[in-house]
Amino acid sequence: MIKALPLVLAVLITAILPISVHAEGSNPQAPKTVIAGAPEALKGVPGFMLHIVEQTEDGKKLGLTKEDTQAKVELSMRRNNVPVLDLETWQKTPGRPVLTVYLWVFKGAVSLNIECRENVTLVRDPSVLSLGSTTYVTRGLGANYTKSDDIYKMLEKYVDKFCLEWLRQNPKITPSESPAP
Repeated sequence: MIKALPLVLAVLITAILPISVHAEGSNPQAPKTVIAGAPEALKGVPGFMLHIVEQTEDGKKLGLTKEDTQAKVELSMRRNNVPVLDLETWQKTPGRPVLTVYLWVFKGAVSLNIECRENVTLVRDPSVLSLGSTTYVTRGLGANYTKSDDIYKMLEKYVDKFCLEWLRQNPKITPSESPAP
């Protein structure tokens, strides 16, 4: 049981992170119901500002850094033609979409969450603005990771998965049509 503890902790941490559900009205003009994690939540999002969550002590011991993680995520997004927004452009973008990356390492177990967070209004009360609500999430878990290169390969795989979902939902958006970084 002790050997499985890091993986159990990673699963528990992943399970308790919030997941948003958008309410559906009976009106045909009402917004489509989308559960966080559904690719449809990415439709029309013109790009993202990145937010990388600080690394755990175990991750730092393996050589993982917030700066390297940021650079690898940004490079992967640009390689996949997903716009990365600078602060000025992001402030002018409706919903202010942020791609938040949680890459946590605990004794060889890896928990990875990639979340799109946006400012959204409630269907039941449009005067209520919910800041930083999760509208899309993809997650990964791994065990027995001992090298930062292997962890970064896992990260790249999931960032590429996210980018592919974004591109499927936004086939007509190209970097030249998106807000300039």
